[in-house]
Amino acid sequence: MASLLCFSQQLQVPLAILWQQFTGSQSFSTRFSESLSVELLRSESPPATASQIAQLEQEITRLKIEYQRLQGQLHQQVQEAAQTHQRATLQILESLLLQWPTAAYAARQQPEAPAIKLLPLLRPLEALLASWQIEPIGEVGMEVAYDPQWHQLTSTLPGVAVAVGDAVRVCYLGYRQADQLLYRAKVTPLTP
Repeated sequence: MASLLCFSQQLQVPLAILWQQFTGSQSFSTRFSESLSVELLRSESPPATASQIAQLEQEITRLKIEYQRLQGQLHQQVQEAAQTHQRATLQILESLLLQWPTAAYAARQQPEAPAIKLLPLLRPLEALLASWQIEPIGEVGMEVAYDPQWHQLTSTLPGVAVAVGDAVRVCYLGYRQADQLLYRAKVTPLTP
């Protein structure tokens, strides 16, 4: 930033305008701009010579090229991070991705086969959710106290009102990550 301040002084161009030209952005912190403008007003420097202006223009060009290179490098790093995350996720889900279609096909071909044998195939999904610290809200079939923050009623019985703390049964799991709600658990009221 000191170089940019020096350029501004030598070229006798307001720093905000130089910043806009350099970055192509008009978003420049007003407070920062004001403090630098005060510094510019305090300093009295002679007008720049032609050779100084040429040097400053070369430096600006070099900095623009460096800025563009760094932007490209940042973009590439973001893409690489996303690909790394995707590969790690696929590694966790590998057995599910590879075995689930075959298991589903077998289940459709032999409806009498026990479905309980399919449950171990879901362990990778459970491991992924655990690695992301995503927790289920309740268990299917579980009776819990109704909490509208974490539960959503799927239906109500005629003439039955459900209040906070009333017993309900979980029909579909909900999920939360720490204290952040992702999906409410769907619940039905218990018959009195």
